[in-house]
Amino acid sequence: MRPTLELRNPSFPETIATMPVSAPQILQQNSACVVVGEAIDICNTLSPGFNTLQPTAQAHCLCYSSALWMPEIFDNAVKTCADYASTAVSGAYQPLSNLEGFCQSIGDVETSSPAVTLTTIYQTISTSMSMSLSAFSG
Repeated sequence: MRPTLELRNPSFPETIATMPVSAPQILQQNSACVVVGEAIDICNTLSPGFNTLQPTAQAHCLCYSSALWMPEIFDNAVKTCADYASTAVSGAYQPLSNLEGFCQSIGDVETSSPAVTLTTIYQTISTSMSMSLSAFSG
């Protein structure tokens, strides 16, 4: 008795359809980018219209842990995420790099009177926040 052989159609990697990976999906592969995205999402939930607030108002949410000013948490996450984006998602690099040092540049708004913010700085930061948020929305 001879065994029967069944032939199947071959499959090749080139013929298997793959979905392209979006920029937000790529950024979510980096833990620092996840921190940045979650921080911005939380701030948007707590303060509707967060993207349109002045940077000093945004700093209240992004740069504090409870009542303690901790600029390094957000600033380091942004720096690490921007470094990752520079090679993984080049289109997200510029908005993220514009956010580098955000908390440090605004300063501890809880203990000192806020310095006068130049309109151009405000517009740059606001634009950067909006562009960064769009990089995380799918």
